[in-house]
Amino acid sequence: MRSLENIYLEIGKRIRQQRKAHGLTREEFAENLSTTMQYISRLERAKNKVSIEYLYRIADALDCSIYTLLPATQLPQRKFFSEELMYQLDHCSLKQKQFIANYVTWFLQQDIGGESDT
Repeated sequence: MRSLENIYLEIGKRIRQQRKAHGLTREEFAENLSTTMQYISRLERAKNKVSIEYLYRIADALDCSIYTLLPATQLPQRKFFSEELMYQLDHCSLKQKQFIANYVTWFLQQDIGGESDT
């Protein structure tokens, strides 16, 4: 079982990764959240503990699912992938969804070996 400290470190790391992926400095990100750069820095380094409510605000500001910011546990990883995939699909255009559906159908028809995860 992970320690609470390690969980907060992982959350901070994921917040930093998402922030950087969006090309935001700590200062810009803090401004988007109406907070200080120091507070964001402390969250990313797990010096401050983020509340669930604030984590939702962060996820909204980064246009990602809260599940992207939370470390997955071993057991519900399958649920995590399903929910993350649904979140990503919700942000696709109809044309993109059609392409993805066609690709998945094609992919599942391929004989690539391996065992099913179901």
